[in-house]
Amino acid sequence: IMIGWIPLFVRWNLLLKHSGLKVPLKKNLLIYLSGFALSITPGKIGELLRAQILKSQFDLPRTKTTTLVLVEKFYDLAGAILISLTSIWFFHESSPIIIIGCIMLGITFALASSKTFFSKALKLFSQFKFLSKFLQPLSDSFDTVNSSTRGKIAILSILLSMSYWLITTYAVYFILISFKITQLNYLDVVSV
Repeated sequence: IMIGWIPLFVRWNLLLKHSGLKVPLKKNLLIYLSGFALSITPGKIGELLRAQILKSQFDLPRTKTTTLVLVEKFYDLAGAILISLTSIWFFHESSPIIIIGCIMLGITFALASSKTFFSKALKLFSQFKFLSKFLQPLSDSFDTVNSSTRGKIAILSILLSMSYWLITTYAVYFILISFKITQLNYLDVVSV
């Protein structure tokens, strides 16, 4: 599982560099690992701790670093959906769900490049009281989202996310094998 964190850290480092934010590699690794302390929070939103640490130690703007943490979540989802495409050959029942996920992912990528949509989405989500305090600083972060989800950085980030999910998949496989579980009922897995 810990080996799977390597591509995630590389992705984080690339996103920071791409956004013009410079953090020494050793410090960056420690800050990145600190985010795992609160990863048990819903949606791993506790990883926003990294943005606060980067602000206090390196005076990096939270609007950029918070945005990058959220972009990472998007890449996590993208990697999971694309890796799930391989399961279509083994689990035909999951095909509609995975295809719908891929379509939604494509739409999200397209909409992330629209400043009008970005502003409207932030306005919609800010109506939820618990989200409004997180989303308000993001209103000026369209450029960071747009540049982080385009071109070479997007391809590299998705590939790194997919490698994370592959490593995690193998880890789960070996854990199941160690418990002598060789077959799972699809409906049991879906409920989990």
